[in-house]
Parts: sequence; C-alpha cells; structure tokens
Amino acid sequence: MAGSWSLVEVISNGDLDDGPSNIFERAKDSLGLDDTEFNVLLAGLATVMLVILLSLLVGTMRQGLTNISDRRRSASVVVEADPEDALEIDEDAVEEVSPMSIPPPKEIAVHEVPAPPVPVDPSNPFRTVTCKSCKTRFDLSKKVRRTSCPACGSRVEDI
Repeated sequence: MAGSWSLVEVISNGDLDDGPSNIFERAKDSLGLDDTEFNVLLAGLATVMLVILLSLLVGTMRQGLTNISDRRRSASVVVEADPEDALEIDEDAVEEVSPMSIPPPKEIAVHEVPAPPVPVDPSNPFRTVTCKSCKTRFDLSKKVRRTSCPACGSRVEDI
C-alpha cells in the first residue's frame, strides 16, 4: 500500500485542557495565586486606577476653573528689532487700496404691538400685573396692592 492514504478516526470527550483561556487566568497561574487572592489583587489595582483617574479629573477641573476665573490673563510679546525682518514683506507684492466710505445702515421702524389682556379666572388667587416702565408682565397675589417690578425695580402701585 505504498502511496495510499489511510483514514484514522479520532474521538474526543471534550476535556482537552488547553491551559488558561484568558489573560486573567494566565496571570493568576503565573503569580501562583488562588481565586480569592487574585480577586483581592484585582480589586486593589482597580482602586488604585480609580484614584489616579479621579485625581487627574479633579486637577484638570481645578485648572480649568482657575483659568476661567483668572481675569488678569497676560500674554508675552516678543518685539523684533527690525519689523521688516519679522514680516519679510515683498514690496512688489504689496498693493495699495484706497479707502471706501461705508454708508450707515438704514433705520427700520419698529412698531410695538400691545399684548392682549390676560383672561381673568375668579378662582385663581393671583393676577397678572404689567410694569409701566419696562412692560414686564408678572403674577402677583390679589391681596398685594403695591410692589416693585422684578425686572427693573421700579415701583408698581394701585394695581
């Protein structure tokens, strides 16, 4: 039977041990730890990583808030001795432009339309009041006869 093929049947019961199947099992085996010790180690590493990330987040937020609240921002400016060297302007490429006058924008007439009166509900303990100075409308208890406008602060009386 030289040069012929032979068929061999292989039967497996599925209990083939290929070793650790993921990186955590491999790490646990290489460190020689049991499940409880390895879980404590993972919890410790997770806690350390969480503390580091939180400290980075807090530091970044603190720096951002410091930059927002610092209104005295300064910038350093470097002045060249010869401005021509700093800009390197080609005199032949410069084109002179004559100034133009821009006409002012046209005025638009705005007509103010009065707001319709608010319907009155007798069971409602509040009423709508309009400030005569700024035309702001706000609700006020029916018992109150004078107050100040919440928008402009002017006195509103006999309402």
